[in-house]
Amino acid sequence: MLEKRERFTDGCLNDHLARKCARWAADNEGRLRSHQPSLPESLFNRTADNWIPLVTIADIAGSGWQETARQLAATAAARKDGDITSVLLLQAIRELFEEKNADRLSSEDIVNRLANSEGSPWPEYRNGKPISMNQVANLLKDYKVHSKQVRFGSTTRKGYMRDDFRDAFKRYLK
Repeated sequence: MLEKRERFTDGCLNDHLARKCARWAADNEGRLRSHQPSLPESLFNRTADNWIPLVTIADIAGSGWQETARQLAATAAARKDGDITSVLLLQAIRELFEEKNADRLSSEDIVNRLANSEGSPWPEYRNGKPISMNQVANLLKDYKVHSKQVRFGSTTRKGYMRDDFRDAFKRYLK
């Protein structure tokens, strides 16, 4: 999941550690400039470009960091699409709560709305078919949001309460 974090600033970095990093970089400048790391095949375009410096440092550092860096890069690249998709889903659900001015939504209403939202991934999410209630539930579970039996007038249906999204909306959406 993509979570907003405080920025890493110079004030956070211990001066002693900063000096050691600068010294290591100076001592290895030639190797850092000339090294061409091999990257996992799953990395390409901008994602590969972003990982080159980190994998280069891992290669030069040695001691098992080479494989660790490549595994981390491949894992991060594989998770990226899922993370973005789940954030897009959160955004769409928040918009639906706001549009309906509701404190609860049925799973069926959410899926129907998503299936009809032009220009979004939802109408063709499932191999050309609309996203299902189970897929919505799976994308939301990392946010600790789960469907439950919710009362709508005199009936109950599977659905979600707006309050259950409060933390996820606050942490992952602007």
